Amino acid sequence: TLGEDEIEEVINHNIKSTILTHKGERRGDPNFGVGAATYLFQMDTQQGEFDELASEIFAQVSEYVSYIIIEDIQVLPYEDRPNSIKISIQYTIPAIKKPASFDLIVSE
Repeated sequence: TLGEDEIEEVINHNIKSTILTHKGERRGDPNFGVGAATYLFQMDTQQGEFDELASEIFAQVSEYVSYIIIEDIQVLPYEDRPNSIKISIQYTIPAIKKPASFDLIVSE
């Protein structure tokens, strides 16, 4: 049996895998993955492009990590590194009634 911290760790790993995997990379499921790194070179500072990535993350995580409830997703430029984005997800784990968060810096 996993404790709450281990459950959160597994969920964060699954979220990270979903965000970083490119579509078509996973055998047997060509629709799995966001491929967030490919967005690095397509984005400028326009909010619409960050919103597009956030929508894709929401759709993919909702489908493939369906045992959580997404409360908020933010995709922003990461000021400390050029050509980097910061992805922050606030979510709830209903099975243990616990709020949790996930942060990821994607860079070249």
